Amino acid sequence: MAIGDKSIRYLNLDRIEAQENSASKFMKWGYGLIIFFSFGILGCLLNKLRIWDNPIPPENLPVYVLLLIPCAIPILISKKKLSEIKAARRY
Repeated sequence: MAIGDKSIRYLNLDRIEAQENSASKFMKWGYGLIIFFSFGILGCLLNKLRIWDNPIPPENLPVYVLLLIPCAIPILISKKKLSEIKAARRY
């Protein structure tokens, strides 16, 4: 490649910062959802957590466990994006 070749691409640090902020917010949402559904699981297991004076029925436990699986997806995507950003900053 020649010195003036237009196919050479440079990293845009502003864009990297925006992607990093977006990934961090996405990860926080994932952790927040996991905490939210963990309270449901805890309520089902202890059966003492009351919402509107009604205990959480233990039959809802499989639903809360299944809802935890999609909550892990934003965390995994964010970790992958942050590792790519780390590699971009290294080079």
